[in-house]
Amino acid sequence: MLKEDSNVDSKMTRTNTKLISSPSDPVYAVGTNNPNYPLPTIDVGASFSSIGKFYTVSTGAVNVAPAAGFLVFELRNPQNSGKTLYISGVLGGGGVVTTISIFKNALISGVTPVTVIPQNTNFSFANSSAANPARYFPTTTTTDPTSGGSLLFQMRQAANPASLQYNGQIIIPPSTTTNQYFYVRLLNSTANSPLSISVSWWEV
Repeated sequence: MLKEDSNVDSKMTRTNTKLISSPSDPVYAVGTNNPNYPLPTIDVGASFSSIGKFYTVSTGAVNVAPAAGFLVFELRNPQNSGKTLYISGVLGGGGVVTTISIFKNALISGVTPVTVIPQNTNFSFANSSAANPARYFPTTTTTDPTSGGSLLFQMRQAANPASLQYNGQIIIPPSTTTNQYFYVRLLNSTANSPLSISVSWWEV
């Protein structure tokens, strides 16, 4: 039978209950959850908001005049930004049936852009996102202003906005050779429809 080594400090075998986790160096753990003793969790967005790295931007309500007209939102990660953008969520639509599409690195042409400033959700920090400024493009015709790129998602949404939660699963890294673009496109079904697009993300 092996004997316990009396030279081993008992403190070395105790469970460390004072782990320090941070967004830049998270501690990963696996636990057992049950209804009687639920595991407390902290939303990753809240973690990045606490250090001033979470942003949101909205087009506000934009009237799209023609039926089968478009509202397109553009989020840009500039060349050599040194930042990676993690898309948290997209909210888009209006009071009419719309088709929502999400593109990677598409092209926009033939529409005059409107600039909007991403807002830091932590009031203690400046609005200094790498993606500043964002832009949106309301069309006055039924001509689709987007071309090329890769279609990531598309759905037809009944009246009321669609809420798409990505929780960082869409990642826009920096590039040393070109800008990287993330587009949300709405296609309306009724003339003179107020549409809106809101996007949130964190960046490191």
